[in-house]
Amino acid sequence: MKKGFHKKSKMRITLSEQKFLLLFDTIIETHLMNTFNVMPNYLTVSNNTILVRVLDTGIVYISSDGSYTTMKLINGEEYTFSFNLSAFEKIIEQQLKDHASIFIRVGRSLVINSNFIYVININKQELILADTKTSAKFILHVSKEALKVLKSLVEKSII
Repeated sequence: MKKGFHKKSKMRITLSEQKFLLLFDTIIETHLMNTFNVMPNYLTVSNNTILVRVLDTGIVYISSDGSYTTMKLINGEEYTFSFNLSAFEKIIEQQLKDHASIFIRVGRSLVINSNFIYVININKQELILADTKTSAKFILHVSKEALKVLKSLVEKSII
């Protein structure tokens, strides 16, 4: 695998769809600022060749394979960086501060956005992250131990 950044996308978006998505993001930002006096939280990740700036709510999960880390977005896009998951976690904590708590480390190679937790199936070793607004669904295979810890954490947060 080449060092640095490369983009993988299984989804093709037309120019008019891209314009719509940009307009939609702008509307959401304006609504948040006007209604709740809240600024949206962006995460900016870069390396030698590219910079990616995305709303934290658009990140579904971040997975690691050795010294490469892939950020998966709700729109299906993914971006791979040549640094490890711990370095990515530090970037999240530095930039998002208190809002970084929406991200949860699950096992050794995964960080998830807790807002997308849909199903935790320990027997199948399956974690399903989903966005009910867009019907986007991501099925991840995770160790039983990591899922038990996550399930316990989610159950404690409801009480």
